[in-house]
Amino acid sequence: MAAFAKPLLCAGRFISTKFNLKRMSVEELIRVLEKMPKDKIVVLTEPDGIGWDNIGQVIEDGSTVKITMDGNHPFED
Repeated sequence: MAAFAKPLLCAGRFISTKFNLKRMSVEELIRVLEKMPKDKIVVLTEPDGIGWDNIGQVIEDGSTVKITMDGNHPFED
């Protein structure tokens, strides 16, 4: 999965898509996603990149935004 190794610029610092930040604002997430091809499918995965799940819902909840998993786990190892 070479795509996980590409560094991205987020909030003025380089990050890898393989490692998540402790906190990420909506603005930071949009900034990261804007640098990627618009035809890519967004999925949720474990930190090691094994298995994945589609996004179920994006829910605003007070001061946070929750991204839930679809729950189907179509390609989990």
